[in-house]
Amino acid sequence: MHLFKFKNEACYLHRKTHNRQTEKKTPQNTFLRLLINKVAKQHSFSIFLTIFLYSKKQMGNKNNDSVREARKQDVVKSFFESVKQVRKTKPYATQEEIIRHAVKSEAPRFYVTFENARRFISLMSRKKKLPLINSNKLAMYKEIYRRYIQRAKDCTKRYKYIILEQIIEEPAPSFYLDEQSFRGIVYRTLRER
Repeated sequence: MHLFKFKNEACYLHRKTHNRQTEKKTPQNTFLRLLINKVAKQHSFSIFLTIFLYSKKQMGNKNNDSVREARKQDVVKSFFESVKQVRKTKPYATQEEIIRHAVKSEAPRFYVTFENARRFISLMSRKKKLPLINSNKLAMYKEIYRRYIQRAKDCTKRYKYIILEQIIEEPAPSFYLDEQSFRGIVYRTLRER
């Protein structure tokens, strides 16, 4: 009976947020947030914890997906800009030359979520070893850390991680991808179109 009541409330909350979404464009996770609040007030802590952890996982995946999607679009855009630039000077350039040129070009932002950047910057500031094997990612986090250290001197301790959000959105020196990964993103994206 208790679970039946919980299921009915979840369905009611889903309908309520679904109707709101068609009218106002609320975030997709509104249902989970309302459900967490409702469960926290009326039900046991274990159910609350389960739903809370599930919602954090869903929100985290959404952030990773949006960063991946943005990177994918920017990689393809950079590829086509490189095609135009390279073919101006060399009309019969191979695709390998174009990809080499595109990989070295500047990226519009750092492609990392705020949570990951904060985690790795925290490790670097405590002089811990980063659990990374990929040299491109390591170089990216070192560049973010270098910029973070430069700006953190002027800021109070309370607002230091706000700087990190700004740094992530700034133009990056490169995409921090190797040629094979860059090529794979371009080919997959063009196949999907």
